[in-house]
Amino acid sequence: MSPSFFLSFTPDTKGRISATSFFKRLCSSICIAKTRITLQFYDQSNRGTLRETDVENYIFNLIPDLPPLANMSTAFHPFYVFTATRRFMFFLDPKRTGSIPIRRLVTSSIMEELLELGMEGKEASTNWFSSENSLRVYSQYLELDKDQNGLLSKTELQNYTGSERQPVRLTPAFIDRIFDEITTYQTSTNPNEKKGTGEMDYKTFLDFVLAMENKKSKEGLRYFWRLLSFGKDYLDSFAINYFFRDIVQILSDNNIEAARLSDVKDEIFDMVKPHDPLRITLNDLIRSGCGDTVVEMLIDINGFWAYDNRESLVYDDDDEEGGGEEDSPNN
Repeated sequence: MSPSFFLSFTPDTKGRISATSFFKRLCSSICIAKTRITLQFYDQSNRGTLRETDVENYIFNLIPDLPPLANMSTAFHPFYVFTATRRFMFFLDPKRTGSIPIRRLVTSSIMEELLELGMEGKEASTNWFSSENSLRVYSQYLELDKDQNGLLSKTELQNYTGSERQPVRLTPAFIDRIFDEITTYQTSTNPNEKKGTGEMDYKTFLDFVLAMENKKSKEGLRYFWRLLSFGKDYLDSFAINYFFRDIVQILSDNNIEAARLSDVKDEIFDMVKPHDPLRITLNDLIRSGCGDTVVEMLIDINGFWAYDNRESLVYDDDDEEGGGEEDSPNN
């Protein structure tokens, strides 16, 4: 160990460092070194990066070494690999180059999460790489695929309800934008087929789920930005109106009075506090710390309703007797 390694610890008044902290850091360093060496064997291009297929091969070969995955059906292995790999690509390849530097892979929290599956005492149920989670996501996909053609249409994706922890009800306008912007599988051979009429495969669905379940992350916000901004460098009144009118319509259909567009627009701009008072940029949204709330207000009926009733919901939570419950769009 180098002197700098020891100096990276905070000593006590007698100049001693914690043996526990030292051991944990040492084990982590050894694990990183071993993982880097292993990953280099999968670097087919010899450029210090791994393509998506390289990461898939690494994870496929890693499955037997992770005890929590021992009972997973071999028939499910390919879908597990797709589910696991997509998390790496979503968070570590934000520019969608198709590859990730090995150095970034090894030191990422995503790799740490994967390798935690092999550690005793670690809770696997909340780990994206657990077999339970992969089955959850893949089961969602199968349940949505009503015509069982292995792909999701707009109508099928419209039935996506989120997770048990965060149920959602997405607007038709948002679903339309997904199919307008995201690369989908064209089921028709007609070259004049209208854009946005394709269907979504499992890998594309995984990106969608990762974004929906990680709205607070920069990567999640970048995913939504592409859909909300209509290819522009900013959000303006037009974009807010385009998405919010579906919110108004659906709430109205449920006999729930919605806020006025002008009020919602003002609230969004007040929350984000953009440099330009008429336009919100992606950097504004990320910097504000409330980008996830803005996204939910524009694409999710439940998300907007929860925001619009946030004060009464807090009151209800504190009310020991329960009190009256205001109608929600799901009631």
